[in-house]
Amino acid sequence: MEETPSADMRITIKRYAQDIPFYDGGSWTRSEVINKSFVSYLKRYKADAHSTISQKYKDADRLRLAARAATEIFEDLQYVKNHGGDQSAIDQIMEKTRRLSIYSFVSARHIGKEAREITTKSLSLTENVQVPGRRRRRRQS
Repeated sequence: MEETPSADMRITIKRYAQDIPFYDGGSWTRSEVINKSFVSYLKRYKADAHSTISQKYKDADRLRLAARAATEIFEDLQYVKNHGGDQSAIDQIMEKTRRLSIYSFVSARHIGKEAREITTKSLSLTENVQVPGRRRRRRQS
């Protein structure tokens, strides 16, 4: 990876992302975008550089953790392929994969929540304002 030219790496990563099938598991799996009506206001907002940089590092650490888990799953599968494995080994790999999927979706949701909080703060909105395009859930007693 260190020797791969950055342009080639970007192309490879972009192709990989496009090849991953879409999984629709409800709101947890959907991407969020900035409402176009807010873009001009957000461009005027001056962000605290320290907070922004710290948040990027936290997000990078979340991705590294997911990458370590994916690497472990890959190595487990490679071992099973080369040395054989019983149902217990396959079950363990499936459980690791399930946990990684959940962790990744929860992390993405958390990052999205942080982005909404920054948006709300920068637009000087209260937390109770409903963002256009998002439906509120009714609490059931």
